[in-house]
Amino acid sequence: MPDEFDIDVEALAGETEEPQPAPESTSQPATKAAEKAAAPTPRVLSAHKPGPLQKLTSKVRAPLTRLKLPEWNLRTFLQLLGIILVLWFLLENWPPARVKVLIWDFDAPKTVLFLFNVILGALLLRGWQIFLAQRAARRAEAEAAAEAAQSEAE
Repeated sequence: MPDEFDIDVEALAGETEEPQPAPESTSQPATKAAEKAAAPTPRVLSAHKPGPLQKLTSKVRAPLTRLKLPEWNLRTFLQLLGIILVLWFLLENWPPARVKVLIWDFDAPKTVLFLFNVILGALLLRGWQIFLAQRAARRAEAEAAAEAAQSEAE
């Protein structure tokens, strides 16, 4: 039985010669090379077929493999702590509250009402920002037109 430390010294020294194939006509190697290139490589398949559970887990796992986990540092820890505190706050405020809007009365969880208020406030703020940006653009356009008219008058 050969050891893993046995070294074939003759192969390293180049003393062994590998048999050279006999030279063939020039047309045959070209056709053989073309046949080898055209022949598809065989696919190796496992003998084990994946079961339904393995198929399901591979479908679920495929999109998750593209996720890259963040670097673990103090900032990441504080963000995670903040998320946990917000979720705790939302779950603690799950009991229903009575809401009266004009002529309607209904019960809704405080958490849902809180999230509704946050989303409504964010939408109103974004609308206000868009309105101010458009107003500033109109003012700048009007000032540019007035300046152009003044330079033409001179």
